[in-house]
Amino acid sequence: MSTPSSLQMSIIQISKVSFIPAPVDERVIKGAELIYKLGGCVRPPVVDRDASCFGTLEMRYILISGQFAMTCALLAREKYGVESINAYINDNKNKEDFEEALALFS
Repeated sequence: MSTPSSLQMSIIQISKVSFIPAPVDERVIKGAELIYKLGGCVRPPVVDRDASCFGTLEMRYILISGQFAMTCALLAREKYGVESINAYINDNKNKEDFEEALALFS
């Protein structure tokens, strides 16, 4: 018996994700290069849809997990012109289960 997923894999524009980037260091530089070479993240970030954009044509996101990956993606955008990244979009249906999974699998 399958359970409906609350995480949807998607391709999102890097510029549409709100987050505070980590400082750039050698790991971030290498991560940006690998995102460029591989065409995405091995461990995609998780985002929520920005509720303030509901009912508008513009979709924006708020980062909830994966600051390192998004920092690397932001640098890949600046350095290599990468415009989008693979990510999971959380549908907010099971917030408690999602937070428990983040704690367990992080």
